[in-house]
This record gives sequence, C-alpha cells and structure tokens, in this order.
Amino acid sequence: MKVWQIATGEPGRDYRGLFFDHDMMIMGPSHLGDALSNRYAKGNANSPNRQVHSFAHSPKQGDRILTIFCSCTWVNVGFCLAFW
Repeated sequence: MKVWQIATGEPGRDYRGLFFDHDMMIMGPSHLGDALSNRYAKGNANSPNRQVHSFAHSPKQGDRILTIFCSCTWVNVGFCLAFW
C-alpha cells in the first residue's frame, strides 16, 4: 500500500466540493496535455512533471489518498477503490 497526497485547491480555486460531491480527484495538466501520456515522465523524481506522471500511472486499489487544501490544511483521508 502506498500513500498519495493531492491538493483540493487554494483560496480562489477551491475544488473540495467537486472532489467530494463526485467522489473523484482532478489534476490540471500543463501545456504537455494528457496526463496519461509519457511526456510527463521526464525530470527528476520530485519534479512537477514526474509527480503528475506517477499520480496518473501508479495508484493501485487500496492505496490511501490524503487530500489537503491550501498546502496546510488536511481535508480527508480516503482510499483508492479502482484506477483506470
């Protein structure tokens, strides 16, 4: 089991309702496009692109998901039921 963390937004971009009302997570891809493409695989392990690549490809059923708001407030702890 792995533990993943994702932000639900920040002041002015609060997506907590979207996350919890629809039981989903969202991630805004950059100019590279589709987060499932391998264009995000480049860079060191902690680079923003590699983090998108890891989060798009690696979560497994049963992994824990920690959600935060504004990089400082814990919102919820859940688990991955299924991933494409």
